[in-house]
Amino acid sequence: MRYLILLCCLPLFIACAAELSPDEIDRQSAYSFPARPGEADQFPIATEEDTLPLPKASANDRVSTPPGAPAPTPYGLTIEEEPKTYDGSKGTSETAAAPALAAQKLLTGKWVNAEDGQEMVELTPSHYKTFYEGSLLVQEDMTFYASCPSACSGGKPTNQPCFTISGPAQTDCYGIVRLNEEVLELRMLGVSNETVVYRRADE
Repeated sequence: MRYLILLCCLPLFIACAAELSPDEIDRQSAYSFPARPGEADQFPIATEEDTLPLPKASANDRVSTPPGAPAPTPYGLTIEEEPKTYDGSKGTSETAAAPALAAQKLLTGKWVNAEDGQEMVELTPSHYKTFYEGSLLVQEDMTFYASCPSACSGGKPTNQPCFTISGPAQTDCYGIVRLNEEVLELRMLGVSNETVVYRRADE
């Protein structure tokens, strides 16, 4: 009886197998099942036509300062240009020009970090240079102010002297806490309340 049932089912099995080509049989592995009529695969495999290239970064994606425009301070404010009252300084009235000029001349020179003798800064009326172990690390444009711009202190004037260092991305403001023939004490406005003490370098 069992042999009779097998013989009856054999033609049906052969007919079903004949409808599938060898390629179709290979594609239907043990881990894939044919979709039912009217249904699509739930997780279709992406082809080259389905994939799109990732967009490339452009210059518009970068935040930068327009050419010729002043770089902002740490507060995000820019320093408005003011007329110079004497060479290399700004923000000074005629009555205060002489003391401010004297302070600027006192500031000019080479100063050594009191805590790290390998660091030295050189200040001129127009440039700021940083040296470490005798090698030049940084050279930026510098401007001295007898009365620090309000952009350096969050929009509020301090009436204290400072100088600014202008880089391509940011303008750093250094408040002058103490200045005499031997000692220069600076604080980076808008960044830290800590001060750095320098002593005049021996010529």
